[in-house]
Amino acid sequence: MKRAILTALLFSTAAFSGAARATIIESGDLNFISDLGNSSDGLAFLDMTFSTGMTQAAALANAQLTYADARLATPTEWNNLFIAAGATFVSTLLPSDAFTSGAVGAVTHQDAGVELIVNTLGPTANPLGHDYLAAWSDPDGDDDSLSTRDYIELAVIGVNGGGTIIRQSTAVPPQAPNSGDAGWILVSDAANVPEPSTGLLVALGILSLGIRQRFSAHLKSPPTENSSLRGAPAPPL
Repeated sequence: MKRAILTALLFSTAAFSGAARATIIESGDLNFISDLGNSSDGLAFLDMTFSTGMTQAAALANAQLTYADARLATPTEWNNLFIAAGATFVSTLLPSDAFTSGAVGAVTHQDAGVELIVNTLGPTANPLGHDYLAAWSDPDGDDDSLSTRDYIELAVIGVNGGGTIIRQSTAVPPQAPNSGDAGWILVSDAANVPEPSTGLLVALGILSLGIRQRFSAHLKSPPTENSSLRGAPAPPL
Protein backbone atom coordinates (compact mmCIF):
# COMPACT_ATOMS: atom_id res chain seq x y z
CA MET A 1 0.00 0.00 0.00
CA LYS A 2 2.83 2.39 0.87
CA ARG A 3 4.35 1.83 -2.58
CA ALA A 4 1.00 2.48 -4.27
CA ILE A 5 0.49 5.68 -2.31
CA LEU A 6 4.01 6.88 -3.09
CA THR A 7 3.62 6.06 -6.79
CA ALA A 8 0.33 7.95 -6.99
CA LEU A 9 1.82 10.90 -5.13
CA LEU A 10 4.80 11.11 -7.46
CA PHE A 11 2.54 10.79 -10.51
CA SER A 12 0.19 13.51 -9.38
CA THR A 13 3.04 15.79 -8.35
CA ALA A 14 4.68 15.41 -11.75
CA ALA A 15 1.39 16.03 -13.50
CA PHE A 16 0.68 19.16 -11.48
CA SER A 17 4.19 20.55 -11.94
CA GLY A 18 3.95 19.87 -15.69
CA ALA A 19 0.63 21.67 -15.90
CA ALA A 20 2.10 24.63 -14.05
CA ARG A 21 4.79 25.11 -16.67
CA ALA A 22 4.00 27.15 -19.76
CA THR A 23 3.39 24.77 -22.62
CA ILE A 24 1.14 23.80 -25.52
CA ILE A 25 -1.39 21.02 -24.99
CA GLU A 26 -2.33 19.06 -28.10
CA SER A 27 -5.91 17.80 -28.25
CA GLY A 28 -6.95 16.36 -31.61
CA ASP A 29 -6.53 19.06 -34.23
CA LEU A 30 -6.35 21.84 -31.63
CA ASN A 31 -3.35 23.06 -29.66
CA PHE A 32 -4.07 25.00 -26.47
CA ILE A 33 -1.78 27.47 -24.76
CA SER A 34 -1.42 26.52 -21.09
CA ASP A 35 0.30 29.46 -19.42
CA LEU A 36 -1.42 31.36 -16.61
CA GLY A 37 0.72 34.46 -17.13
CA ASN A 38 0.05 34.56 -20.87
CA SER A 39 -2.68 36.79 -22.30
CA SER A 40 -3.50 33.95 -24.73
CA ASP A 41 -3.84 31.32 -22.00
CA GLY A 42 -6.49 28.79 -23.10
CA LEU A 43 -6.48 29.94 -26.73
CA ALA A 44 -6.68 27.10 -29.27
CA PHE A 45 -4.37 27.12 -32.30
CA LEU A 46 -5.57 24.98 -35.21
CA ASP A 47 -3.38 22.41 -36.91
CA MET A 48 -1.69 23.69 -40.05
CA THR A 49 -3.57 21.05 -42.08
CA PHE A 50 -6.55 23.42 -42.10
CA SER A 51 -4.66 26.04 -44.13
CA THR A 52 -1.58 24.63 -45.86
CA GLY A 53 -1.36 25.49 -49.56
CA MET A 54 -4.43 27.75 -49.50
CA THR A 55 -5.25 31.40 -49.93
CA GLN A 56 -6.29 33.25 -46.80
CA ALA A 57 -9.96 33.17 -47.76
CA ALA A 58 -9.88 29.47 -48.61
CA ALA A 59 -8.09 28.63 -45.36
CA LEU A 60 -10.62 30.49 -43.25
CA ALA A 61 -13.56 28.92 -45.09
CA ASN A 62 -12.07 25.45 -44.66
CA ALA A 63 -11.38 25.91 -40.94
CA GLN A 64 -14.82 27.39 -40.27
CA LEU A 65 -16.45 24.21 -41.53
CA THR A 66 -15.16 22.60 -38.32
CA TYR A 67 -14.73 25.60 -36.01
CA ALA A 68 -17.22 28.32 -36.88
CA ASP A 69 -15.28 31.03 -35.05
CA ALA A 70 -11.89 30.21 -36.62
CA ARG A 71 -9.93 33.36 -37.39
CA LEU A 72 -6.40 34.53 -38.14
CA ALA A 73 -4.11 34.75 -35.13
CA THR A 74 -3.06 38.30 -34.27
CA PRO A 75 0.62 39.33 -34.21
CA THR A 76 0.51 39.35 -30.39
CA GLU A 77 -0.90 35.82 -30.41
CA TRP A 78 2.02 34.74 -32.59
CA ASN A 79 4.38 36.02 -29.89
CA ASN A 80 2.35 34.33 -27.15
CA LEU A 81 2.55 30.98 -28.94
CA PHE A 82 6.35 31.13 -28.93
CA ILE A 83 6.43 32.29 -25.31
CA ALA A 84 4.16 29.45 -24.17
CA ALA A 85 6.30 26.92 -26.04
CA GLY A 86 9.40 28.21 -24.24
CA ALA A 87 11.27 29.27 -27.39
CA THR A 88 14.29 31.50 -26.77
CA PHE A 89 14.55 34.65 -28.88
CA VAL A 90 18.04 35.35 -30.21
CA SER A 91 17.64 38.82 -31.69
CA THR A 92 15.49 41.92 -31.48
CA LEU A 93 13.06 40.35 -33.94
CA LEU A 94 9.85 38.83 -32.58
CA PRO A 95 7.42 36.59 -34.48
CA SER A 96 5.01 39.55 -34.71
CA ASP A 97 7.62 41.46 -36.75
CA ALA A 98 6.67 39.22 -39.68
CA PHE A 99 3.75 41.64 -40.16
CA THR A 100 5.96 44.74 -40.44
CA SER A 101 8.42 46.03 -43.01
CA GLY A 102 12.16 45.65 -42.71
CA ALA A 103 15.01 43.25 -43.26
CA VAL A 104 14.61 39.53 -42.79
CA GLY A 105 16.38 37.74 -39.97
CA ALA A 106 16.51 35.03 -37.34
CA VAL A 107 14.05 34.98 -34.45
CA THR A 108 15.17 31.83 -32.62
CA HIS A 109 17.62 29.00 -32.99
CA GLN A 110 16.22 25.48 -33.06
CA ASP A 111 15.34 24.57 -29.50
CA ALA A 112 12.72 22.56 -27.61
CA GLY A 113 10.21 25.40 -28.01
CA VAL A 114 10.52 25.52 -31.80
CA GLU A 115 10.28 21.73 -31.98
CA LEU A 116 7.16 21.79 -29.79
CA ILE A 117 5.39 24.28 -32.09
CA VAL A 118 6.26 22.29 -35.22
CA ASN A 119 5.30 18.97 -33.63
CA THR A 120 1.95 20.19 -32.30
CA LEU A 121 0.70 22.45 -35.10
CA GLY A 122 2.33 20.17 -37.67
CA PRO A 123 4.78 20.88 -40.49
CA THR A 124 3.67 22.38 -43.79
CA ALA A 125 6.55 20.85 -45.77
CA ASN A 126 9.09 18.07 -45.35
CA PRO A 127 11.96 18.65 -47.78
CA LEU A 128 14.80 16.13 -47.51
CA GLY A 129 13.15 14.62 -44.43
CA HIS A 130 13.31 17.85 -42.41
CA ASP A 131 10.18 19.40 -40.91
CA TYR A 132 9.31 22.97 -41.88
CA LEU A 133 6.37 25.04 -40.68
CA ALA A 134 5.89 28.09 -42.88
CA ALA A 135 3.09 30.53 -42.04
CA TRP A 136 2.08 33.57 -44.07
CA SER A 137 1.92 36.92 -42.30
CA ASP A 138 1.26 39.70 -44.84
CA PRO A 139 2.32 38.42 -48.27
CA ASP A 140 2.43 41.14 -50.91
CA GLY A 141 4.51 39.50 -53.65
CA ASP A 142 7.38 41.94 -53.06
CA ASP A 143 10.68 40.91 -51.50
CA ASP A 144 11.94 44.46 -51.00
CA SER A 145 12.84 45.34 -47.40
CA LEU A 146 10.63 48.42 -47.65
CA SER A 147 7.58 46.21 -48.09
CA THR A 148 6.01 44.07 -45.40
CA ARG A 149 7.72 40.84 -44.51
CA ASP A 150 5.80 37.91 -45.90
CA TYR A 151 6.07 34.78 -43.77
CA ILE A 152 7.74 33.06 -40.85
CA GLU A 153 9.55 29.77 -41.17
CA LEU A 154 10.26 27.28 -38.39
CA ALA A 155 12.71 24.54 -39.33
CA VAL A 156 13.63 21.39 -37.43
CA ILE A 157 16.81 20.03 -39.00
CA GLY A 158 18.63 17.24 -37.21
CA VAL A 159 19.96 18.24 -33.80
CA ASN A 160 19.64 22.02 -33.43
CA GLY A 161 20.26 22.62 -37.13
CA GLY A 162 17.21 24.76 -37.75
CA GLY A 163 15.42 27.64 -36.10
CA THR A 164 12.93 30.40 -36.83
CA ILE A 165 13.44 32.99 -39.58
CA ILE A 166 11.24 35.82 -40.86
CA ARG A 167 11.41 35.92 -44.65
CA GLN A 168 10.36 37.87 -47.73
CA SER A 169 8.97 36.21 -50.85
CA THR A 170 7.74 37.11 -54.31
CA ALA A 171 5.31 34.20 -54.06
CA VAL A 172 1.72 34.83 -53.04
CA PRO A 173 -0.73 32.23 -51.71
CA PRO A 174 -1.51 29.61 -52.81
CA GLN A 175 1.96 29.59 -54.37
CA ALA A 176 4.63 28.11 -52.16
CA PRO A 177 7.58 30.12 -50.79
CA ASN A 178 11.13 28.77 -50.89
CA SER A 179 10.70 26.26 -48.06
CA GLY A 180 7.70 24.52 -49.63
CA ASP A 181 4.02 24.86 -48.86
CA ALA A 182 2.92 27.48 -46.35
CA GLY A 183 -0.27 27.95 -44.38
CA TRP A 184 -1.89 30.40 -42.00
CA ILE A 185 -1.84 30.43 -38.20
CA LEU A 186 -5.50 30.12 -37.22
CA VAL A 187 -7.10 30.15 -33.79
CA SER A 188 -10.46 29.43 -32.16
CA ASP A 189 -11.68 31.33 -29.12
CA ALA A 190 -14.66 29.08 -28.38
CA ALA A 191 -12.91 25.70 -28.41
CA ASN A 192 -12.96 24.07 -24.98
CA VAL A 193 -9.73 23.48 -23.07
CA PRO A 194 -9.29 19.69 -22.66
CA GLU A 195 -10.32 18.16 -19.33
CA PRO A 196 -7.69 16.70 -16.98
CA SER A 197 -6.35 13.39 -18.24
CA THR A 198 -7.84 10.11 -17.03
CA GLY A 199 -4.43 9.10 -15.69
CA LEU A 200 -4.25 12.18 -13.48
CA LEU A 201 -7.77 11.64 -12.12
CA VAL A 202 -7.03 7.97 -11.36
CA ALA A 203 -3.78 8.89 -9.61
CA LEU A 204 -5.51 11.48 -7.45
CA GLY A 205 -8.24 8.96 -6.59
CA ILE A 206 -5.69 6.35 -5.50
CA LEU A 207 -3.84 8.94 -3.45
CA SER A 208 -7.04 10.07 -1.70
CA LEU A 209 -8.14 6.49 -1.01
CA GLY A 210 -4.75 5.52 0.37
CA ILE A 211 -4.63 8.48 2.76
CA ARG A 212 -8.19 7.80 3.95
CA GLN A 213 -7.50 4.09 4.57
CA ARG A 214 -4.31 4.85 6.45
CA PHE A 215 -6.03 7.48 8.60
CA SER A 216 -8.94 5.12 9.41
CA ALA A 217 -6.57 2.32 10.33
CA HIS A 218 -4.71 4.67 12.66
CA LEU A 219 -7.92 5.62 14.48
CA LYS A 220 -8.97 1.97 14.93
CA SER A 221 -5.60 0.62 16.06
CA PRO A 222 -5.45 -0.48 19.77
CA PRO A 223 -3.17 1.42 22.12
CA THR A 224 0.34 0.09 22.56
CA GLU A 225 1.52 -1.42 25.80
CA ASN A 226 3.47 1.68 26.76
CA SER A 227 0.55 4.01 26.03
CA SER A 228 -1.81 1.86 28.14
CA LEU A 229 0.52 2.16 31.14
CA ARG A 230 1.01 5.88 30.65
CA GLY A 231 -0.97 7.75 33.31
CA ALA A 232 -1.96 4.58 35.29
CA PRO A 233 -1.81 4.82 39.10
CA ALA A 234 1.39 3.62 40.69
CA PRO A 235 1.16 0.18 42.38
CA PRO A 236 0.98 0.22 46.18
CA LEU A 237 4.22 -0.15 48.07
